[in-house]
Amino acid sequence: MYFSQPFVHDQVKVETWPTRRIDGRRAYRDFRLRAADGTVLAEAASLWLFLDSGNRRPVRLPSEIEGERIADLITAEPMESTKLAEPRQPAMFGQFHVGWRDLDANGHANNICYVEWLLETVPDAIRRNGSLRLLDIQFKDEVLLGDTVDCETEQISTSGGPLPGAVTLAAAESAPGHTFLHRLSRDGGKTLAVARSEWEA
Repeated sequence: MYFSQPFVHDQVKVETWPTRRIDGRRAYRDFRLRAADGTVLAEAASLWLFLDSGNRRPVRLPSEIEGERIADLITAEPMESTKLAEPRQPAMFGQFHVGWRDLDANGHANNICYVEWLLETVPDAIRRNGSLRLLDIQFKDEVLLGDTVDCETEQISTSGGPLPGAVTLAAAESAPGHTFLHRLSRDGGKTLAVARSEWEA
């Protein structure tokens, strides 16, 4: 959740900690961004799986990791992996190629690349004149050097009428600003991530 945007040359402090929300193979890590005067700029909760590096399958958290928990919770409720909907009638599209600069130490595209790709499909008028207030993203699979990533985006709510190229569903949510559903896939096939972004007009 975004509360306020920092500006160029502003100092931002990032706080992060593993929380006591834990469920066998899943663990939570929360984040808080503060301005130099202590004002909270943004908060985030993240859910992680511990993977076996050999077979890429989830395994139970080691006991030494389970013991390092902090009670301060951004979101008291657990996050469910089934709550994000995929676009049903996408009207905005993007295609991206994974380059060397996108890779992390494990040899696959850094998670921030997924966010940059999906935000590229938000209409320019909203990116320029609006403000991102909430981003919810679920990562499904990794993507590697040389892969092609497709992004589909659907606008499901709007204030002030739909923008060119955007679709407003009959069952669109009643919310101020603009809300989008996003899906990233590898070469148009397997889903890499799904996301929801909300923007203030």
